[in-house]
Amino acid sequence: MKRIFFPWLSGIILSFSGISHAQPSFFTRQLQHLPPQKQADILWLARCIFSETSSPYEQELVAWVVRNRVETRYRGSTYREVILDPYQFSAFNHSSPMRNPLLQLQFSSPDPAWQQALRIAYKVYFAPASLRPFPKTTRHFYSPISRPNPPAWARGKHPLYLAGIDPSRFLFFDKVDEPVSYPLARQSAPSALYHVLHRHR
Repeated sequence: MKRIFFPWLSGIILSFSGISHAQPSFFTRQLQHLPPQKQADILWLARCIFSETSSPYEQELVAWVVRNRVETRYRGSTYREVILDPYQFSAFNHSSPMRNPLLQLQFSSPDPAWQQALRIAYKVYFAPASLRPFPKTTRHFYSPISRPNPPAWARGKHPLYLAGIDPSRFLFFDKVDEPVSYPLARQSAPSALYHVLHRHR
């Protein structure tokens, strides 16, 4: 499978040097006053949605999927566990060259796109359950752009209809009871982060 670099994220990754010295914003200072576990949760959630898309609405829906997984203890009981569970969010696979740069992102990282992801993660993390955009059992999604062939768990399943979401970009699924099983050997296929996702459209 041909590797194609992910342009919108790569430009941000290349600008990381010196970010630890950036002057914290008011929002960053708010985050830093949260209890340590909440800080960690929001940071992990922001890293995850940032790796998936640059669209604010898509980021919000992905964040709700992650929150659903945490709250139902599906593939982990914390945001860190859910996001780092093997072969779930491809940018965080050990084989992904984007893993380490993503793990370097902190509250003080100044890029506007990253700060947007932080704000959306904060919003979803603290949102009342009544604002959940789909059932709590909606814990799966994929992008047909990066995966033209549906994953095994999606075959025969019908995606949710979500207003404002282009089904050619993202599909979300409810009540997928995927068994927790991992490959015997690490996959050598490139991360989805390396396929053309056209996030800037």
